[in-house]
Amino acid sequence: MKIGIVSTWGIRCGIATYSAFLAQALIDQGDEVLILAENEDVLPNSIDPNFPGKNISSIQCWSRNKGFREKKEEGFNALEVIEKMKFDILNIQHQFALFPSITELNGLAETAKRYGALLYLTLHDVIPYQSGPTEEYFRGLINLADKIIVHTPTCKNLLLSAWQCPPEKISLVYHGTKLVDVPTKVEARKKLKLAMDKQIVLSYGFVWESKGLDGILSAVAYLKNNGFPNLTYIHAGGPHPAFPYPEYMKKLIKTAIRLKLTPGDFIITGFIDDDKLVQYFGACDVIVLNYARGSASASGAAHRSLSAGKPIIGSDDACICEIPKLEFPKFDTTALCGL
Repeated sequence: MKIGIVSTWGIRCGIATYSAFLAQALIDQGDEVLILAENEDVLPNSIDPNFPGKNISSIQCWSRNKGFREKKEEGFNALEVIEKMKFDILNIQHQFALFPSITELNGLAETAKRYGALLYLTLHDVIPYQSGPTEEYFRGLINLADKIIVHTPTCKNLLLSAWQCPPEKISLVYHGTKLVDVPTKVEARKKLKLAMDKQIVLSYGFVWESKGLDGILSAVAYLKNNGFPNLTYIHAGGPHPAFPYPEYMKKLIKTAIRLKLTPGDFIITGFIDDDKLVQYFGACDVIVLNYARGSASASGAAHRSLSAGKPIIGSDDACICEIPKLEFPKFDTTALCGL
């Protein structure tokens, strides 16, 4: 089959990484894949030199600011690519704020269908019902899609109950976990120059308030004062290039100071590539996912953490419901300390 995938691409972004893994899996089974990529100039500071899909065919032909008629220099825009390629399936990797309007998406869908493509929509998040412009946008999404792919039962149930999406349109396809080779604790700590006598708590991914890093800090401080003086907390990741949330970063630093944690007790690595990520996976003793997302989605960071093969402690948030873990109620730092 000839498949086009509309996605962010080549940048430090969870959807871009997911799209790369998806595209490679399709290619491996014999499909022809072309990525209709967002113009990289939109987020010039987020380019990932080690992006996993850099050898997959792509063309920059749209922009979250200007829509699907945007061109990279003198190339094709997205509508012209669809006309030229005549895909069997056009798959839009959707997240809110990526696309300027339902009118733009309708134009893309109409062009794709005019040239023979089925339109598949992968929803990376599903929100509860909201009236007004949000309702108009979301019902428009449902109407334009031939098939809607979601990653969790919560997303599927929301589509059915809150949005009255026809059940025949919905396919539940679990996010999946990329398996990686993880070094031993000794090997990893030598590589990262981390002390062998430390107990290391790890979290991973972009720094969002909904990841609950401040709650993990509170738990670590409590445990350091109650029998685990050698505990160190490392967050493998940094702020998202599009949403850096500097106020939350300041809050984390102020919280660490208030809790009397030293720079050696709490480390934020900044963005790291896969080669270094597996070292942190190998070095840690436990991974903590203190999520409180508030929307239905799957977490790519949680699935990457699952690949480490380490014990996972996680909240009861819906976005990590399929991750095997020792579970505690979200927002309950006392319960987290008890585990």
